[in-house]
Amino acid sequence: MNSSNQHYRLDTDATEALDMLDRWDAKMQGHLTQKRVFDRQRFRSKAIIRTYETTNDEETNTDNKTTSIMVWSRNISQEGISFIAAEVLELGIYLIGLNPDKPNELWIKLEIVRSRKVHNNFWEYGGKMLERMTK
Repeated sequence: MNSSNQHYRLDTDATEALDMLDRWDAKMQGHLTQKRVFDRQRFRSKAIIRTYETTNDEETNTDNKTTSIMVWSRNISQEGISFIAAEVLELGIYLIGLNPDKPNELWIKLEIVRSRKVHNNFWEYGGKMLERMTK
């Protein structure tokens, strides 16, 4: 399978996983008590997750050590974001780039605080947005 077909298949599988998660949420609406302070809004978009490096007490995003992966955002609130990825990520601090295909790309320092395996070998992550970053 060539790279173009692989990307298409990954996008298709991601969309299927996101749709399934939305169906779960709709089915469970009213059955579970939510602990969220802020309402979530649906926000489906491709995004980029990068490792976050600190050196000499200075926060930097060093390109020579940075690992980037494509993720698909699911929903967003004033404090956090939910997204899925085909890769396993450790809990911790990352950078997330929203709207990676557009010139007004937005980078946010993010702490991944929860994860769970979901449909099509994807993982869902919940992240607390810490601060807006300059690229």
